[in-house]
Amino acid sequence: MTTNDDSTGPIFLASLQAALGRVPLWLITSLALAALSLPVGLLTYDSYADAIGNQYEAGSLIHSLDTNFVIDQREERGELNSTVAIVASVSAALAMLMGIFAAGGWLQVFFQRTSGHSVRRFFHGGVRHFWRFARVFLLVVLGAAAIQRAVYYEPWHMLVESSLLQLPDVPPQGASVGPEYTTLRLETVGDEYTARKIIWAQDGLHALLMALLLTWAVYTRTRLAMHDATSSLWAGLCTFFTMARHPIKTLRPMLVLLLVEAAVVFLASLIHGWMEEGLGTESSWKSVAMIFAVSSLVLMISEIIHAARYQAAIMVSRTVIGPIARPDPWKHSIGAPGGPQYPIIEGGDEYGVAL
Repeated sequence: MTTNDDSTGPIFLASLQAALGRVPLWLITSLALAALSLPVGLLTYDSYADAIGNQYEAGSLIHSLDTNFVIDQREERGELNSTVAIVASVSAALAMLMGIFAAGGWLQVFFQRTSGHSVRRFFHGGVRHFWRFARVFLLVVLGAAAIQRAVYYEPWHMLVESSLLQLPDVPPQGASVGPEYTTLRLETVGDEYTARKIIWAQDGLHALLMALLLTWAVYTRTRLAMHDATSSLWAGLCTFFTMARHPIKTLRPMLVLLLVEAAVVFLASLIHGWMEEGLGTESSWKSVAMIFAVSSLVLMISEIIHAARYQAAIMVSRTVIGPIARPDPWKHSIGAPGGPQYPIIEGGDEYGVAL
């Protein structure tokens, strides 16, 4: 792979520029993700179109569903929710597999900086790295489960609620040690604002640890691709210690990219809400098309930032990760540099000539 990188300036800007220039790739990934949402959208649309029909006043349910609709359609909505849950689960699983594939594709394209055939190299990288990156995904799932357990179950109850906050124990009342038990203990605080702050701290800690876990996964995949390694577990351990030694250098560009994405989503939500408030019986298909355009734009920007994270990980990894030691095929040989080499054959007096 070619490893030249002539980017200058802040890492997050250089990574965004590199990702933005690969227009066919982020268009393909964005369209693929959008296609996964079609089954759920069409299913929901057909169900509500049949339920509304001519039974309700035109325009009365545009912004919210009234009490009459909720009561009349409770059975149909229950069936719809069950069906949507199944379809959405399948779509989410496919989206995760696509994310694993896209990670390999982006790394292949960014590492192999040659002109042309970027789509071909993208699919080649997706296939080449898929199973190694799938093992990293399994490690992420295990890590997410461990974080969930630590923040919302026994460690949080013992270290924070009992030792630090000294909340009194309460009868479990059928609630096992977990989020429900936390709610029961917080009822003894008396101050609602203090209880809210504790919940915010718990949720904030969970979000922080999950962000670190996902950043670790990006750097682990980058290390695997950079060294063409096969052990995801060993690469993950090495990445953990690398991030511990260089926390600012490894986390700063990812934090900036996260803030950029959050700002885009926040701005789009404001625009989206403003356009939805303007919907009415007189609205045309153009209003709906504008809402669709804004949603599609946000999806594309998210895919660009997703790719930029891997470019940023490459740029950072080249500065903090040394080249891996590989066996020298000419270690046991004689000959002038640049000229013919003569490997020394063990156990004999003859020489083999290597051109």
